[in-house]
Amino acid sequence: MQDGWKLNRQTVENFLLLAEAGYSANSYHNAIHATDVTQTAAIILHNLAKQVPDLPKTEVFCIIMASAVHDLGHLGVNNDFLIDSRHPRATTYNDKSVNENFHIAKAFELARTNTGCDIFELFTFEEQKKVSVCYNELAVRLRTSPLSGSVSFAPVVGRTLPLTSPVDPHLPPHFHVCSAGS
Repeated sequence: MQDGWKLNRQTVENFLLLAEAGYSANSYHNAIHATDVTQTAAIILHNLAKQVPDLPKTEVFCIIMASAVHDLGHLGVNNDFLIDSRHPRATTYNDKSVNENFHIAKAFELARTNTGCDIFELFTFEEQKKVSVCYNELAVRLRTSPLSGSVSFAPVVGRTLPLTSPVDPHLPPHFHVCSAGS
């Protein structure tokens, strides 16, 4: 991990191992898929950082961690199925982005209820709120903008960062980056 991050390496490792164990063994929304999405996000961020060197660490953290937990505990069925079958998750989340809300809630629960896994422990309360907003926005974006084709880490919470330097042909023309409160 890079200097200046408000993270404890062992805590992050503990959290990620617990999150990996929380993935279901269904045919697609499993730990291998989460690893693939997270690695893809890391590569895109690495390339983006060459063109936007001041990308805030909190935003990078949100994108990587939201990618890692974006399908945590997925049952292998879509939101409509959960709603139509009156699944308890649909009731809990008022039929709105049921899977996405569950995945993020599960991630926060893992972090906050398991000793040595609170990846937010060094964050201020305001930073934790920002991460929560960013996670939720990213979860919805990952659902509505699959990583194939046009990639968008676009929680429309803050500013747009245009890539004004020569654009890497493997990156989309611009990114929206979570900046709640800035």
